[in-house]
Amino acid sequence: MLLGGELFTVNLPRDPQRILDVGTGTGIWAVEVADQFPSAQVFGTDLSPIQPPWVPPNLQFYVDDAEAEWTWLENEKFDFIHGRGLCGGIGDWPRFYAQAWNNLKPGGWMEMQEHSVSFFSDDGGLEHATACVSAVIELERASERVGKPLNVAHLHRQWMIQAGFHDVQEVVKKVPIGPWAKDPKLKEIGTLYRAQMLQSVPSFMLAYYKQILDHSDEDTETAMAEVKEEFVDRRLHLYQRWYFVKGRRPV
Repeated sequence: MLLGGELFTVNLPRDPQRILDVGTGTGIWAVEVADQFPSAQVFGTDLSPIQPPWVPPNLQFYVDDAEAEWTWLENEKFDFIHGRGLCGGIGDWPRFYAQAWNNLKPGGWMEMQEHSVSFFSDDGGLEHATACVSAVIELERASERVGKPLNVAHLHRQWMIQAGFHDVQEVVKKVPIGPWAKDPKLKEIGTLYRAQMLQSVPSFMLAYYKQILDHSDEDTETAMAEVKEEFVDRRLHLYQRWYFVKGRRPV
């Protein structure tokens, strides 16, 4: 919904031949892109084989590590490389972008869609969101300890430029947590985003808190419950920032 129903912001040609979705997850984005461009070959890669078995005929999924050496052949370069939600999964971002650049056709585009881990408020509400602020501090500490920092969405533009991309553009959107915004569209987005955030609390916090920071079960459960309480507190007008960054390999 942030993109008005679009899957990306890049102005692709009508007939791209090869599209890569790095860190495809459940594969939803790749499936929709394959349907949108039936003449293109679409590939989705991820560490986990959790994609659906029934997919468009022009889509293939591979189990692959985006941090490992990319092994696409010289004649397999892409018109478009897409990634979303990879923060916390990559340790060496400059290398990641260098490999993406090397695997794009001249004139090909890359787009990354990432969100801040930090929370923001324009009316002072962050002072009262102590559980959320504390959680961000702990998540940053844990992710840095394992060498894969989470809160780096704001750095993708500079990494893309350093890798040699041209026409690098960044769009930052505020995404409310909850239906507190006055704008009807943002209100709907906030409702959906809060539901997603509530569902993702355990997947974000459990491993970091217990396995990396050695918090007790009780402390971890308490921290998660307090974060969820603040997500549904109507007095707290919290939001996160989503970064849409795109760049082109020069011809």
